[in-house]
Amino acid sequence: MRDRRTHSRHVAKLARKIYLATADAPDDAQVSHLTLAALLHDVGHPPFGHVGERILDRKLCGHGGFESNAEGIRRVLATEDPRRIEVAAILAKHQNVIPDTRSEYESVVKGLYRAEAMILRDHQKTMVATTLQRTVVDVADRVSNAVGDYVDIAIMLGPVRATQLYRQWTRTVPPCAFYMSTAAVEWRSEADVRSWAKRVRNVLCAELIASNQARRRSAPLVVPPKSAALLDQLEKPIRRGFLHSPVNVAIDELVTRAYDVALERISAGGLLAANPLLQPGGSQGKFESSKSPVPTTAADLAHLNDADLLTFAGLEPNLQSLRGIT
Repeated sequence: MRDRRTHSRHVAKLARKIYLATADAPDDAQVSHLTLAALLHDVGHPPFGHVGERILDRKLCGHGGFESNAEGIRRVLATEDPRRIEVAAILAKHQNVIPDTRSEYESVVKGLYRAEAMILRDHQKTMVATTLQRTVVDVADRVSNAVGDYVDIAIMLGPVRATQLYRQWTRTVPPCAFYMSTAAVEWRSEADVRSWAKRVRNVLCAELIASNQARRRSAPLVVPPKSAALLDQLEKPIRRGFLHSPVNVAIDELVTRAYDVALERISAGGLLAANPLLQPGGSQGKFESSKSPVPTTAADLAHLNDADLLTFAGLEPNLQSLRGIT
């Protein structure tokens, strides 16, 4: 239910709040780099996020694979912006080199593509100096996702049904704080959900700040046990419940089909003929109006947004039918 822009702005707001309260006299440039990195932290995500990432990586595992964070760093370093090294260093939360080829596919390998890894290795002082900023953005992203997933589900299914699911999913997870006990959650309106989300985010930020104000300069942000337990309690029910629910299985099937069709059209070589919207000077369509790049290789699919991928594959999302599954 959230779009990428809303999530990214939210992560930037959380990251700034935590960083300004825990950094040792940060200057304007450091705050600017942190904010820009937070806004760009998902810029390498392909259509449909991590589902699309797994599909692309599986298709490209013999050619260096595909990893969202590595793709984002590649795009940042490809710009001519003078801040690109500092921003890329903040985004490099996994610094190992992704293998050039993998004969057998197991799962997405987190890290850096070889070319970008070599660039950042020449800037080790910057990598060390941005340690705190790197972990702040990573934790802010986790907090935003952990809380935001419940807001999404409540909006999609309705607050009352979401409350029932929350209680069902958390039955096997011991409450770690009064504000997350199942009795404390009674969503009857969207306003209730947003109020709950704001309260949990504020508690997490306060705990993170209080636990890190005495930390060493440039040391990474430390997630205290209480916050770690709360984040774990938020994330586990989503994985146990929604990720294996009929609606999410249906979404996964739709996305997989869209990627398969798109990749078949590209590999067939008849790209322009397959979609007249991509013809030079052709009818104005979603690709041209949104100025999305024309996919000519599998990796180029990562530059499309969700709607453009479905359009290119000749599919249309039917959210009403997905809601009906629940």
